Amino acid sequence: MLNYYQVLGVQEGTAPEMIKEAYRKLSKKFHPDANADDPFFKERFQEVQEAYEILSDQYKRTLYNQDLEELKFFLFTRQPSPIESGKAAKEKRPSAPIHPAIKTNANQYIVPVFVALAIVVVNLLIFSHSYYQEPPVSPQHRGAPFHTSFNNIK
Repeated sequence: MLNYYQVLGVQEGTAPEMIKEAYRKLSKKFHPDANADDPFFKERFQEVQEAYEILSDQYKRTLYNQDLEELKFFLFTRQPSPIESGKAAKEKRPSAPIHPAIKTNANQYIVPVFVALAIVVVNLLIFSHSYYQEPPVSPQHRGAPFHTSFNNIK
């Protein structure tokens, strides 16, 4: 991730006018027309344009600043591993021993859990389908309202 503030040569809290001034100065310096067919100047000009595009828009600048802060937090708060810090792995504090009865293999539970889940889903599908079906109606009463079917009872 490029630090757009460094690309433009400004500080992080710089006013938009100063960013615009720095962009104009650098775009003249690295413009591809002023530096015929040099790939370094072309790439640098694109970086300057990209930096100005992000930093000139207040919304994009806010999002970029948040990403930059997260990156700084990650880089400066991460604890080095024993190998990175030069310590041998054997210097690492040993973990507490685990009783053999407690040690389990998590993979042995995966298949039974999925089978039980499949059974539950199938039962829900079957019973919910039968629950929402209309009750059977005799052929002579099809289409007639329910209360009229008892008119013949005396």
